[in-house]
Amino acid sequence: MNSRRKMMKLRKGFTLIELLVVVAIIGILTTIAVPKFMAMTEGSKKATLEANHRIIVSAISMYIAANDGAVPSQGSDLDPYLSGGFTGVAKYPKTATYVLTPVAATPTTPASIQLVSTLGATVLTYQP
Repeated sequence: MNSRRKMMKLRKGFTLIELLVVVAIIGILTTIAVPKFMAMTEGSKKATLEANHRIIVSAISMYIAANDGAVPSQGSDLDPYLSGGFTGVAKYPKTATYVLTPVAATPTTPASIQLVSTLGATVLTYQP
């Protein structure tokens, strides 16, 4: 009988209660961390959208300067001014859309182009 008691005392491991406490703590930490991670992910997507919008605006300005004031009629016209071309820039973030729309000239205003970048509720607009 003594040998059995000694063996029980020498046995190493965790009890069921200790394991349940650890699992509960991990669950609590997960419920705190996941929403913060999702918010950071959305923030980085918005920052990427804004950065790409500025890059495309710069490419439009370079195109206009290089072509004596003519505006690009489509995104592929900007390919020489964008690393990876317009489609390379416009595919990030994946759920964003970038739309270039030519604006016809009127008797009082010259032709221009409108860029609308959207990601969820975020909408950025540029028209030179």
